[in-house]
Amino acid sequence: MIFKEFLQKELKDNSDFLFRKEGDLSYKYIVNDREQSQLITVQTDHSRRSDDDIHKLLNIVSEELFEKLSDKKFLIEHLYLFNDKEYEHNTSDPFFEYIPGFSDQLNKSIIRTGNLIGYLNKKHNGINYSINISSRFGDNFLKNLIASSDGFLELPHSGDAKTSELAEWLLIFLWKIKLKHAYRLGLPKEFIRQSEPIVKIRGNLNINKSIDNPSFIPPYHCIYRQHSYDNSVTRLISNCFRFIKNKAFIEDCYKVKQDFLSATGGKRLSVNSLLAYKKIANPYFSDYNEVAFLSKMIIKREMADFTSAKDDISAFFFDISMLFEHFIRKIFIRNGSILEEKNKKGYSVPCGGYNNRYSSLFPDIIIKNADGSIDIYDVKYKRFYFKDGVNLEDLYQLNTYVGHLLNYADVNRCGFIYPFEENNKEHNGSPIIQEMQVAGRTIIFQVLFFTIPKDDAINYSQKFNANIQSFIASSQYSNNTT
Repeated sequence: MIFKEFLQKELKDNSDFLFRKEGDLSYKYIVNDREQSQLITVQTDHSRRSDDDIHKLLNIVSEELFEKLSDKKFLIEHLYLFNDKEYEHNTSDPFFEYIPGFSDQLNKSIIRTGNLIGYLNKKHNGINYSINISSRFGDNFLKNLIASSDGFLELPHSGDAKTSELAEWLLIFLWKIKLKHAYRLGLPKEFIRQSEPIVKIRGNLNINKSIDNPSFIPPYHCIYRQHSYDNSVTRLISNCFRFIKNKAFIEDCYKVKQDFLSATGGKRLSVNSLLAYKKIANPYFSDYNEVAFLSKMIIKREMADFTSAKDDISAFFFDISMLFEHFIRKIFIRNGSILEEKNKKGYSVPCGGYNNRYSSLFPDIIIKNADGSIDIYDVKYKRFYFKDGVNLEDLYQLNTYVGHLLNYADVNRCGFIYPFEENNKEHNGSPIIQEMQVAGRTIIFQVLFFTIPKDDAINYSQKFNANIQSFIASSQYSNNTT
């Protein structure tokens, strides 16, 4: 495997990849202290390709992304937020961090990934590189997580992710789910201005045209407004079908495609006019704005100009930790739990900052109990190490939440929720239940786990849904354990 393929296929979230030189232009890599058997070689091309060149690429991309991920405009253009009414990007995690080895070399260097997954394309020294980061739990987990969070009981066909780039199937899979979700409301329509001769006066009479018809004999030239399905968003979505027409991903969207083509007359428009779409203001059809954003990302990727001399980054990613939190909230809500609204101002913990990303802190989940007490949970997508337990910084944060919220209600339980690999040999996935003392009160402390099936499991979706029920049962059991 060459290094270019490694960057495209092997990177996973929340992992450390350590590179150790094995020979001339060849490396082994160690993932989270587990050595991999596969060798990575550095591709040679007329003596220009070398390990130093790969080192420079990773260094440039790491530094460039560090700056761009604090740029609000870049985030709006390249970061997708699930349910952005509740969430905003407030993590300092990089897409990936490159830590050079001794003497600033690729040997013994580390690529460290966080909660952002997706892809970026970068041209370096005339060579096109695609850097993909996918879920450490596998593509099936990612697909079921997205589908379940959006309320789909049955997954739409998404093609074979194993034979496709992450950028391809993830973007189109997201697009399809959001499109089907929005399509249930019908096609979006908006008022447009019409000017034409008609037999009855409607709207405003066109005075200039009426001068040519002084006897006011029909037809009358009128200017009026009427609803139309032919608008900038439907044209964007209709043309997006054209850009991915040869993909197996959209085989089950024939009727949807035909409806959009009929609504827009099948017009083919320039890329610039498509990308300059106008957001839908009608709240009834607001779900189509997410579809439009993803349509724009698909078209931009399909039209990426790799022949350009510029070395700009093109990217698409989202914070999977936010998606996992959104998913866990949905589980509790569907099970009948009453949750406080996300980011409720009265519950925020001030921290003295002026930057909107860090101006206040909120618990992820606050469950209101029948007796007036509350349960507080922080959802963590990061790895849980059973030997060491919860990260000290996270414990400080939870204790701050508990102490602050005791001013508003009795806190009955608190704790953390982590994803858990089905084949984990350290633990069986049952809740960890302990006690903590805060302000003279005894509060139940819990660590709950959502078990994730192995990516190659037969009937993965059924197992995933069964694990949702198991998580509900384990959380109810632990909540009844005092």
